[in-house]
Amino acid sequence: MEVQGDVKVARATGPEVKFGVTDPISLGMPTEAELALDEQLHEEMNSDAPLETEEKMRFRAEVLIELKRICQQWVQEECISQGDEDLAQRANAKIFTFGSYRLGLISPGSDIDVLCVAPKNITRESFFQALVPKLQE
Repeated sequence: MEVQGDVKVARATGPEVKFGVTDPISLGMPTEAELALDEQLHEEMNSDAPLETEEKMRFRAEVLIELKRICQQWVQEECISQGDEDLAQRANAKIFTFGSYRLGLISPGSDIDVLCVAPKNITRESFFQALVPKLQE
């Protein structure tokens, strides 16, 4: 049961999920009133800041795929340059998006915030000396 004003309302709950390090505030599914407010918020946001077109969204997805490929290649090359070809076969880079892109609030001209996670043998210096020039090509 959940209290809304002076009224107790039964609320269905969703599956138990955990993203990040903290528990969710609520597993309660949205009420009809919350869904209506959500729709109203989306309409207001679209009128003030329209979202990116489907074509541009596909292009952004292609850019992320290419970025992942470049980062994986960089990690493998760095492992080989460190003399560990076995690790180069197993090592990988992971790409994580965050910010407005991750939230799905992508407006025309907005950037994509990306985090690249690499194995611990890949140094910060390698990032600036090897990966940045690859990205500039």
